[in-house]
Amino acid sequence: VREAMKFVGLDYDTYAERSPFHLSGGQMRRVAIAGVVAMNPDFLVLDEPSAGLDPFGREEIFEEIIRLHKEKGITVILVSHNMEDISRMASRLVVLDKGRIVLDGEPMDIFNNHRDELQVVGVDVPPVSVTMEYLREQGLDVSNRVLSVDDAVQAILEGGSHVK
Repeated sequence: VREAMKFVGLDYDTYAERSPFHLSGGQMRRVAIAGVVAMNPDFLVLDEPSAGLDPFGREEIFEEIIRLHKEKGITVILVSHNMEDISRMASRLVVLDKGRIVLDGEPMDIFNNHRDELQVVGVDVPPVSVTMEYLREQGLDVSNRVLSVDDAVQAILEGGSHVK
């Protein structure tokens, strides 16, 4: 348990006896993740792990999830309606509608080539993808291989000055 608490960035001696009612939302989620990490699972299913967190707390939780995958080799199944979060983290995207798989593939492909299907099932494309598509429609030569704001900035700097 000590190792799991350390892994999620919480000091065991500080938090071990603390009531959950005296923890922030981000700390509660970290303690919950530490409890799961202590069991050494092969996979982890997280349902809306960032719901209700402020932007800083969201970023912290996602950094922990990415670390779990990279450092512990845990497969993470992330359930979310927030496609911006999914686009930053997922190597595979499975879109469900009424319990049926309607799309399954790489996020880049799904967000760039299946927008109509996503709209039909009520899934929003990440805002940065919509923005980049708009820039292309306006004649800017920018990449469509963009899922993050950082990637968008780089794409604009590299190709945005070339107007078609």
